[in-house]
Formats: sequence, structure tokens, C-alpha cells
Amino acid sequence: MVGVPRSGGCSFCIKRRVKCDEARPACSKCQKYGIECPGYEKVLKFVAGKNHRSRPQNRHARPPQILALLEKERRITIPTTISSPNLYPAQYLSFLIEDISWSNSAISDVLFMRRWLSCITTLLGTNHALDKAIRCFTTHYFGKLSRNEQMVRYSRTAYGEALSGLQKTLNSFSDVTSSETLSAATLLCLYEFFAPTRRDARMKHADGIGRLIRLRGPQRHKSEFDNIMLVLVRGILVMEALFSGKDCFLEAEEWRSINTDTTNQHTPSQLFLMVDEFSKYQTMFPRLVKEAYATREAYAAGLANPMEVMSLVNRTLDLHYRLLTWFEQFTASVDLPKEVPSSLNDPLYPIVYRYSDPTLATIFCGYYATVIILQEILRFCQYDVDYTRETSTLMDNICKSIEYIDGTGIWGPYRAGFALRIAYEVGPPETKLWVKNWLGRFNKIFGATDPQHYPA
Repeated sequence: MVGVPRSGGCSFCIKRRVKCDEARPACSKCQKYGIECPGYEKVLKFVAGKNHRSRPQNRHARPPQILALLEKERRITIPTTISSPNLYPAQYLSFLIEDISWSNSAISDVLFMRRWLSCITTLLGTNHALDKAIRCFTTHYFGKLSRNEQMVRYSRTAYGEALSGLQKTLNSFSDVTSSETLSAATLLCLYEFFAPTRRDARMKHADGIGRLIRLRGPQRHKSEFDNIMLVLVRGILVMEALFSGKDCFLEAEEWRSINTDTTNQHTPSQLFLMVDEFSKYQTMFPRLVKEAYATREAYAAGLANPMEVMSLVNRTLDLHYRLLTWFEQFTASVDLPKEVPSSLNDPLYPIVYRYSDPTLATIFCGYYATVIILQEILRFCQYDVDYTRETSTLMDNICKSIEYIDGTGIWGPYRAGFALRIAYEVGPPETKLWVKNWLGRFNKIFGATDPQHYPA
């Protein structure tokens, strides 16, 4: 049931689990600590009741209880109470920020996510679609984290409401290019990665995000908030272009020249600049892949144009060389992964990699996958260098990183999905089977890795 009153006292004393004297206008505990007493508004506790099959679902139903959680590695406890039915999106968002705030690396991807979510907190109540998108994503996130299926089901209802709200916003001339609209679209795209409603839904969302960003133009992404959003979705846009067989618009100089310094007015570190450089390199290879597939088909039909093939080879070799040079500089600046015995006693990979930071694991795997793609392009062009051994080594490096990435929490599959897909594409039968086993494991919390969607 809902609406069960909590014990008396101000919300500060209740949160600290201390006795409140309920003095007015402010209790003595708050006066003692020199803080403003939040008052004595009754707090509601959401309790999951018994399911009744005959009872129709209320599309405006309140979310079920958040179970108390404690992740051993991060030592984070998610509270079990909701201060108000109208305020719970803000609470869920603050819990989400807390849950991903365990890495302080200057290049941490969760650092960007945390800062973006912190900015969104200030926008609550200003945009209906954004509020619904926050409800949708956060309830699914914590539902999966706490294994609360009622919560997960509620998130699907909230998704439909958020999608409807976003469509209305997109039809509004004044709101279509707002930061709130782009934030809502991004959250719903992330939701589709974790809980796909259709096989192609996340790519449609990613394409929509790309259209919104192009409509807004480069100048709209120079403020801190909008700049962070661009950094966050850049990988999604590259992936969408790659699998859709088109160029990535972020490759254009007007987008590449945007200063993606999200260090909040501090001089960006050399390491941050190196990671940003790698991300910009990644925007270049969807075009090369598109041309490579056309070249392979031209060879099969006996219609390959030698000049076009040579142009593609030269551009691919140039990017390949630049990436190799970048990787030498990058590995000289960070902790290298260490080889350790598999904690799972993996028969195919008994020795695996352990990294000092999850973001480093993501970057290493992203590099391995990108180089594999470039070597495959050269193979399509019938280039006279055999990269079979190098490709196999890079594939093994990705696979040896998966066990560590899996241990980085609910974001692990999101980090590993792209690289694991590339390893699957080039791997022998035993590696494909190994990858599918991991995909089945990831799919429990990250629907985008459903092994049924991978080619046989």
C-alpha cells in the first residue's frame, strides 16, 4: 500500500535516526547543528503490497518501495523512504548521482555523467517530458539494482508517458531545441539500452538525438551543461552511424573544433585532452566502414575502382598510424592493465586483465575495437599486409578485459557492449560462443546485449 506515515519529528532528525523534540518553529537538534530545520511535513513510505491479477493497473500509479541496498565495493546505501509523492524524482536522481559517484578520475566517464545529472537536478519541474524521463530511467535503474520487478514494470509505464511527453515537446517550436528536450531524449535512449522496447528502438532514439543536436548547431553546445551532454552522447552517435551505414556528422570540423573541456573552467589535463582526441578519431571511422562495405561489394561484382580503393586504403592507414601513435603516448601516461588469474576459472581465458580504473578499461577496449575495425577495412580493400595475428591479439585483449568490467557494477555492460560486439564479429567459433555466454549474463540488466540479436 502507499501513504503509510513515518514516525514524528523533522525530516532531518528522521534521516539521522535521532529523537526529535519537535519544537517549533525549529527543533533543538537543528538549532544545535546550525542548520535550517526542514519542518514536520509527514513523510510517506511506499510499501509493495500483494499483487492482484484482477486489479487493473493505474497508469498514474506511484512507484513501489526502493529496497535498502548496499553495494560492497562502493559502500552506498539507497534510502528506503520517499519524502513526497511529488518529490520522488529528485530523490531518485540524487540516489543515482550518489551511486555513480565512486570514481574521482579526471577522465572518468561517470564524472561526466554525474555532472550532467547534477545539472538536470536544477531543471526538475521545468519540463514535463524531462520529469517523466527521469522517473522512467531512475525507477528502472534501481529496480534492476534491487531486483524489484514491480519497480521495473512501473518504469515501463513511465516510459510510455515520457515518450508521449517528448513527442509533444518536439512539436513545440519554442521547446524543440531546449537543453531539457535533449536531456529527456538522452535519458530515454539510455533506457532503451537497459530495457529495449523494440530491437531498433535505441538506434531510432540515437538518430533522434543526432537530429536534435544538428538542429541546435555547434554554438549551442559550448556552455558547460550542453557541452557535457555532447561528450556523453558522442559515443552513442558514433555507434549509431557505424551500424546504420552512414557518416558521423561529428566528424565535420565545425563539431571537432568545439572545446570539450568539461573540467569546469579549470585547465584540462593532458590526459583529458588525449582521451578527447581519441573520441574525435572515433568519429572518423563510420565513413571508412561505409566505404569499405561498398568496396567489398564492388570487388565481388568485379567493379572495384582502383583509385577509390587506394584512396580508402591511404585514409585508413593514416588513421591507423595516428591511433598507434596516440596509444603509445596514452599508455605512457596511465597505469597499464595487469595480468591476473581469472576469478571465474575461465577455461578459455584463464589469465585476465585487471585495471586501475573502469574508465581506463573502457578506453583500452575502445582502442582495441577501433583498430580491429581499421584492419578489417584494409582486408576488405585486399591490402597486401596480413593483420590476422594482430586482430586475434586485440580480440583476446578485449575478452580478457570483460571479467574486470563486469565487476564495475550495473554500468559494466554499457561500457563493454561495443567492444564485445566487435570481438564477436571477428572471433572464431569458440570465441563467439564465449561472447554469447557473457551476453546472456549481461542481458539480465542490460537488454542491448541480448544474444538473440547477434548474427549466428
